Amino acid sequence: MKRILLIAALFSCTALCAAPPAASGAVSEGRAPYGGEMLVCSTVAESSAAGFPQSKYIRPLEEWSVAADGARTCDFAVPFAWVNRQVVLHVESASRGYAVEIDGRRVGFTRSGMLPSEFVITKFVKEGRNQVRLVPFADDMAGVLSRESDEFTTGRCYVQSPAAVRVRDIVTNTVISADGGASAEFGIVLKSEMLNPKSTRVDYELFVNDSIRLHYGYKELTLDMRGEDTVRFATLLPDSCLWRLRRPCMLRLDVRTRNAGRYQECLTFRLGVRNISVSERGLVSVNGNLTALIVADVDPSISADEIVALREQGYNALHPRAGAVNRRLFDLCDSIGMYAIAQSPVSTSRWGDSRRVGGNPSNDATWTESFVDRAEGIYHTLKIHPSVVAFSIAEESSNGIALYETYLRLKSFGDARPVIYDGAGGEWNSDRLQRFTSPAAAGL
Repeated sequence: MKRILLIAALFSCTALCAAPPAASGAVSEGRAPYGGEMLVCSTVAESSAAGFPQSKYIRPLEEWSVAADGARTCDFAVPFAWVNRQVVLHVESASRGYAVEIDGRRVGFTRSGMLPSEFVITKFVKEGRNQVRLVPFADDMAGVLSRESDEFTTGRCYVQSPAAVRVRDIVTNTVISADGGASAEFGIVLKSEMLNPKSTRVDYELFVNDSIRLHYGYKELTLDMRGEDTVRFATLLPDSCLWRLRRPCMLRLDVRTRNAGRYQECLTFRLGVRNISVSERGLVSVNGNLTALIVADVDPSISADEIVALREQGYNALHPRAGAVNRRLFDLCDSIGMYAIAQSPVSTSRWGDSRRVGGNPSNDATWTESFVDRAEGIYHTLKIHPSVVAFSIAEESSNGIALYETYLRLKSFGDARPVIYDGAGGEWNSDRLQRFTSPAAAGL
């Protein structure tokens, strides 16, 4: 009898640690490059208002119908004002990979559903009523990298209409001056969807406290057919305008594009200017001052009240667990002064620690593209947040070729912030980062 029970237990363990399925092809199709959230408005007043903007160029998708197979369907209208502009679908997050259909036509797909994704759907829509359908993958191969989810759910979704030459991303770089101020450089990444060269003028204004103008100007450029370029400008900022933990100063950057004298789109960005460096021993310096990171592991859906409570307990940094990316969590950390570690939505603990063939997918080269895609997504989605001090490439996922390549890809971006993986076990694919798990551990 004991022998039978032992055999049953062994089979049970084998089932729990069964080999993951093989990766299935590309991780996406038709998905736009990852980047920050670009909310297109017709005026600066619209774009700079608090909360989600009310704009004639944005249509929230709210009334979804759900089919028996989990597919979600929603109607939306394309007004005449969107003619000769682009139409983009934005899906904040999903519990699993999905395909996108517009009026029954396949647009593309992503297997990294937990990350914000955009699809340019211009050629699939028509003026008037349209229908978008999100179809979850029945064979959710990318679900190997995440916690299993029976129900297909999505975060905030909307369609919007940027100009034919649109702002695709924002980048910043800060160098601390010897006198305590900083030299800050801003880059506005423009993308053309035109089939011929297009000239555009970009106006920009930088404010502190929403009222004091620190810098302004404009630049003109011509983009080649479906080309991309970056408008850059730099300015000196006083020490009082630097973002720091106890005084999280946020700047407002207003960007307007125009063609032939007519404004095409207006966007507002809340930015924090600060410099981060990490020593070989893993000591973090923010704006040249050493900082002890006291980190709390939290759920990605943590509330604002819970964050404030953690700060009152002495914590100054959050490490969200692997899950759907919550931009509003990082917006809150920016505004109240809280450090954060950006976590890639990769967790493969249920596949065990074995690096043999059929073991954990982190040592299976066929899964490398999926690992890298999720880490790149988390980087480009959150890189602009001043609160982010490090990027974590996985959670409880053994180690191997897929995580080695992921580490190298993020390091190739040249960002000074460390790339870490707590499961590296002393291997080279994790930078040093000194952290404390509680105020008591930090001696506070």
